[in-house]
Order: sequence, then structure tokens, then C-alpha cells
Amino acid sequence: MIADAAPTDLSGRKRIVTGANGGIGLATAEHFAALGAEVFATDIQSEYAGGNEASCRGFDLLDPLGLSECLRWMPG
Repeated sequence: MIADAAPTDLSGRKRIVTGANGGIGLATAEHFAALGAEVFATDIQSEYAGGNEASCRGFDLLDPLGLSECLRWMPG
């Protein structure tokens, strides 16, 4: 039996990616979006650097106020 540990269709699913404006975070957000997921991207900067469509907002997640604001803003 072969298990598919990495689904290839994320249509209708939501994903949150932190640190989405660079490196692994950006690559992850782009990958999820390419697989059809609705991506909510967060980073210190409020502009998303990726090429795929993603909801992006800037939050400082190391600050408790920034984290609570992010949780209130996230789509349900």
C-alpha cells in the first residue's frame, strides 16, 4: 500500500502561512495556492511578494497584540 503523504488537490481547503514573504514561507504559500487552496499569508510586511493570489496582511506574530489581531482577522 502506498500512502499519499502530500495531497495534490487542495481545492476548497484553507491554509495559513506565516513568514510568507520570503524563503520557505513564500514557497509554501505559492505551493498551496498552486494546488488550489485558499491561502491566508502573514508576514511583518503587509504586501504579499508571491505571484499567486493570496489574502495577505502584515502582523508581528512575536507580539501578543499582533497575534491576537491576526486571529481576529483570519477568514473563518
